[in-house]
Amino acid sequence: MTTRVDILKESYEKIKFPLICPVCGINKPDSTLNMRTYISYNQPLKEKIGNHWNLDVPVCTSHKKKIRIGRIVSSILFFLLILLSMLTFYGIWLAIGDQHWAIYTVIGIGLISSGIFIHSKIYSAPLLLESFSYKLLFTFRDDVLAEKFARLNGIDKVQSPMNQSRKISK
Repeated sequence: MTTRVDILKESYEKIKFPLICPVCGINKPDSTLNMRTYISYNQPLKEKIGNHWNLDVPVCTSHKKKIRIGRIVSSILFFLLILLSMLTFYGIWLAIGDQHWAIYTVIGIGLISSGIFIHSKIYSAPLLLESFSYKLLFTFRDDVLAEKFARLNGIDKVQSPMNQSRKISK
């Protein structure tokens, strides 16, 4: 299971990470990894096109590669699941023929939601960083680490993979 912490981009300069490796959970890891967003989904108009966000994350030297590979695997798996959802939708459309648009809307939302849910169950990278609108999205494989990160940054809610928020204990 993964847990996401959303932080407003305006708080970017103040973001703090707990001194815990997101892969193995060891305290005070011996290195850092510069994580960077490459794609900004739903970019605000006031943000420069191609703007990216860099953050140094504490991590064990031996685990840097796992995080990099994890980000690639997670992205490929996500896009494959969405592609599979689209192909399934097309197959259903061919099978049931012309129907009311509401039926196709419900089927499409159900298939995409299923793909996102399956992605979170099959594989989760130790840590992902994404830019979306006015927020930076940090997705952690370790729920406890996500809550520590949220508390350290003054955030009182975390998100599930299906965008359901829950309050964290102080």
